[in-house]
Amino acid sequence: MAHFATCTTWTAALISAGLGYLTYSQLRPLPRRAGTQAPTETVVIVGASSGLGREVALQYAARGARILLVARRHELLASLAAECASAADAHPATQVAYHVADISDPVDVAATAEAWATSLSNDNEIGSPPVLDTLILCAGIISVRPFTEWTASFGESDHPPASLQDRLTRARGQIDRIMGINFSGLVTTTQAFLPYLQRAPAGRVVVISSAAGKTGTPTRSLYAASKHALHGFFDSLRIELAAAPRVELTDYPEGQRVSAPVSVCLVCPATIDTDLRRTAVDLPSEPRGATPNVADRNSLQPSPAPAVQVAGSQKRKLSPAACAARVIRAADNTQEREVFIPKFFSVVPWIQLVWPGLLDYLASRKYGMV
Repeated sequence: MAHFATCTTWTAALISAGLGYLTYSQLRPLPRRAGTQAPTETVVIVGASSGLGREVALQYAARGARILLVARRHELLASLAAECASAADAHPATQVAYHVADISDPVDVAATAEAWATSLSNDNEIGSPPVLDTLILCAGIISVRPFTEWTASFGESDHPPASLQDRLTRARGQIDRIMGINFSGLVTTTQAFLPYLQRAPAGRVVVISSAAGKTGTPTRSLYAASKHALHGFFDSLRIELAAAPRVELTDYPEGQRVSAPVSVCLVCPATIDTDLRRTAVDLPSEPRGATPNVADRNSLQPSPAPAVQVAGSQKRKLSPAACAARVIRAADNTQEREVFIPKFFSVVPWIQLVWPGLLDYLASRKYGMV
């Protein structure tokens, strides 16, 4: 009983401290970094064709940025680029280009970086490489079933039954797919664009992670693993970039002679009202040799609704437009390292520290495990 009382006291104290810091962080003024105002602001948005990435693109276009939209689905990208152009009527400097790419493919990533260097006009000195102020990494797919249930389902409809090796190979293919897009694809994309970011006066990388990247999330085990990996990499990269050599600036007024370190922010939203769940790699398995359940590269329509009930939030989902506004606010400064949406989710790491069992219980309830 005494142990329980002690845990409760410490939990209350840490939550109070977290809420206090949260209030302070929301009220303190955050100066807008250099390079984030029209007509020179340059932005690359990866995963722009739908959902949160689409809303981020529209809001950047409305304020006069020069944008490269990147995603897999050509028709959706072309439609979004046209919409961004119409939203930018009041901003003559705005430019919008797009490039179709699967970021899990290094060849596509390299071609995307080359497209950035040529697709938008360059206001810097003739012959100098283009500058990128902001890289927004929104691309991602999800998993929605308990890992044990999903892996047991491989080969259920096969006759004769699939061998263990065959089932493991098929599972590994889906694991590689979610990690290839959610983690390694974003890492290689950052690698490709980092030289352009380092030439900006204050380059910024904004990574769309998830609340699932901060705690265990039943039925989302593969997705949570990919998001935890993002935090490990980008938290480490932030430290490395702070110690990286500065680049001398010759193209910028206001007396800034060398670039500031490229900064990194991870944004952790709760469930957003998008079609992300339809990209799930672990929906009921297709017949042997079938294509995984992923939205078609060129289709304007999302994948069909899943045939099984998917656990998770059905109500009170976050507005993509409101989340996009918060993402851009995080991109506009260099101080914020990690942003939670909604704000009260910032207490999750504090609870995880002193009372992890409580988070496990709450997650189990939310995702129908108890």
